[in-house]
Amino acid sequence: MKINPLILSFNYRNEVALLSVCLLLGFVVTGQQIEKLDFEQTVQKGLSQVPYLESVELNIEKARILEKQAKFEQLPSINFGANHGYNWGQSIDPFTNQFATDRIRTNNFYVRSTWAIFEGLSVRYRIGLSKLSRVDAEKQLELEQRNYKIQLAGAYAKLQLDILSLNMMREQLNLSRELLRNTRALSDIGRATYIDNSIFKSLYANDSAAVLMAKNDKEYAVFVLQQMINSPDKTEQFKEEELDNVIDQLKIYDNLDLSTFPELELAKLQKEIKRLEYKWSKSAMLPHLYLNSALGTGYSGNNTELIGTEFIPKPFFVQMDENFYQTAVLTLNIPVFNHLRVRSAIKIAEVEMTQADLAYDQYFLELNNQIEQLLVELKNEKENAQALQYAKKANEDAFIGVKKQFKNGVVNFASYMEARNRNIQAKLAYNESLAKIFALSLILDCYFE
Repeated sequence: MKINPLILSFNYRNEVALLSVCLLLGFVVTGQQIEKLDFEQTVQKGLSQVPYLESVELNIEKARILEKQAKFEQLPSINFGANHGYNWGQSIDPFTNQFATDRIRTNNFYVRSTWAIFEGLSVRYRIGLSKLSRVDAEKQLELEQRNYKIQLAGAYAKLQLDILSLNMMREQLNLSRELLRNTRALSDIGRATYIDNSIFKSLYANDSAAVLMAKNDKEYAVFVLQQMINSPDKTEQFKEEELDNVIDQLKIYDNLDLSTFPELELAKLQKEIKRLEYKWSKSAMLPHLYLNSALGTGYSGNNTELIGTEFIPKPFFVQMDENFYQTAVLTLNIPVFNHLRVRSAIKIAEVEMTQADLAYDQYFLELNNQIEQLLVELKNEKENAQALQYAKKANEDAFIGVKKQFKNGVVNFASYMEARNRNIQAKLAYNESLAKIFALSLILDCYFE
């Protein structure tokens, strides 16, 4: 590790004084208790603040509107209209049914209604599809939320590992500080050389740099979590979990019911959708029955009556009363020559239905393998952590002995550093194993909650 020369010349007494001031300011600043979020609180914050998840949630509202719209298609349509027109040249007056050669001004007012009494069950199938689309949107939100929790689990476990690493680096800094303090005391009575002071200053500087790097890693992990939950002011802090107890707190996942997982529920919905689309395609062979009705009246400038010796247009309201009409037409459409096109669509729908069945089986196989792999990894990592715990304890005991021997002059500095590095590596390996167990348990909780 490359160390800045300025760090090497850092005065120990000034460092202690500065550290004391920082601690005093820290107590003043942190006089007010800051609530730190555990994993569940972090998840709830993120679910309520991430725009992407809010957008996915809006798809449910959109699907509900489309479902209502599909139901409204069963109702008849009613339209009001009015026409105002002019005809020039020879034409037939629509109200007098007579030829006219002059300009004719006509007005027409009507109310029309169209009701699809039977459309080959297509409306019924559209309603069913819209309902399944709404359920699909709900399950899609559940899936996105579950995947988001899994991402948070990895980031949260990374933060806990960085916290452990920072604490360990601080312990090493305390050890090097003690060595430096003892060397200074020996130097004052002439029992330590300048080279000894330089060696321990360098060690202290390296450990200070390691603490700084570990602190930066921890702060970056906090920043990543704050970004993932879309923290508006970046002030949320997170709890420091006690990972030493994570092995004892592991849950037993023996009920592997995958049918309730959102992936499989979505695949099952696709099977139902394709079956309904298959039935819909077959309904194109059925007849359609429509009822069209209308009420209307009109006025024509060519509709005159003889008054005295002149033909004068009838009054507007008189014509409106005389020209009132109402119609009702029942239309039956029977498909005669559409079987080739319809049968092709049926074949395609049948193929897609089979593909949906195969996709469900494939999703089940992949998901089952994924869960089994996570469980195997958790089991293996638990056994690995137990072995690493013994190795960590053995290296700690060995380092304690070497530290005493080094203090008494029995072993040299190289042997001391070798035992120290083995102790650090054993702690790092054990902490990484605990963090992995913690992450795997959080991920499995996300699946089986």
